[in-house]
Amino acid sequence: MEILYDSTKMGLYDKIENIRQKPEHIRLRYAWACAIAGTFCVILVWFLSLKARQPEVTAPQFSEEQLEVFNELGEQKKSLQEVGGKMKETIEKENTKQEEF
Repeated sequence: MEILYDSTKMGLYDKIENIRQKPEHIRLRYAWACAIAGTFCVILVWFLSLKARQPEVTAPQFSEEQLEVFNELGEQKKSLQEVGGKMKETIEKENTKQEEF
């Protein structure tokens, strides 16, 4: 059985040898193109691996009791802010009265 070599098909080694015969500025273009393509492949694999590792973010599930506690805490926060504002006003009024004397 005889294996015939098809000269119209260029193998990898033939392509490398062909590139070696080209001028330096052409070889630099090939080098840059290969570097950019390799970098793109590495970044693509990195991005896909990060995306695969990232867990899907879902909203936390709270019971009705927990929701009631959250609502109560929210109301208490508003109440404390109001009291703090009133205390600040009262202190400012007292300071202005003392300055008048």
